[in-house]
Amino acid sequence: MNKEEAELLEGIFKRAEEKEKILCVAERLLSETSEPDFAEFIKSVFAGIGLKQLYAGMAGIIGVSFAAAVLLAYLALQVMLQLGEGVYAAAFFSAPLLYAGIFLLSWLKERESSSFELLMSCKYTFFHVLAARMLGECLMGFVFNGVYVFALAVRFRADGIRLFAVSFSSLMVFSLLFAGGLLLGRGIRGAAAGCALWFLANLVVLFALPSVYGRLLLGLPVLLFIAVGICGVCVHVRQLMSLTAPTFRKEYANAANTRRY
Repeated sequence: MNKEEAELLEGIFKRAEEKEKILCVAERLLSETSEPDFAEFIKSVFAGIGLKQLYAGMAGIIGVSFAAAVLLAYLALQVMLQLGEGVYAAAFFSAPLLYAGIFLLSWLKERESSSFELLMSCKYTFFHVLAARMLGECLMGFVFNGVYVFALAVRFRADGIRLFAVSFSSLMVFSLLFAGGLLLGRGIRGAAAGCALWFLANLVVLFALPSVYGRLLLGLPVLLFIAVGICGVCVHVRQLMSLTAPTFRKEYANAANTRRY
């Protein structure tokens, strides 16, 4: 065995030992952690982590996401008007843009640090941060969509309540798919799949069934959209609580321990 092979083998054993230590620490912390209720969840993700730390160094990401969401929302409006789908279709399609933008850009930033496995051994793991940010992004998306639908209602003299309900339900359905993909896929790829599913399904309906997309959003009862949105909020909070629960953290830690370098 030459010197290079010996150094390579030594590096492999060293990395394996580091992963074993990380997993042992994670196992111990998981065994000491109970399933959170809603109050504990809110306390842990906001009071424990802190809003300042939660979005530390993310001013650029949030700014870029807002700018991109405004641009894409405007383009979506123009496309929907050209296709004859109307402003309700534009509000529905544009609702999750800010949520998706902030989440994906922040994940790319964390990905560059290559610290996922280490963060899983901390009291507040990367998934605590994800859950807190996802809840925060829902709130930011809610505000952004409120301003957007208000502008649409004033500019096109549309039904503001329906626009708001359509946008609200769209944001929550997207959030459910996004978090559901993260939980089922045990990783960001699952969340990306949920994101892709939402956009692809909308595009298929939009182009395969011309003019049906907008008529459907205009014809369904407003209360139905509101009910979908409220149910979505309740389910999404449960999803985020599951994301920070010991069971999910243990499964992720086990998966990280078997990941190849």
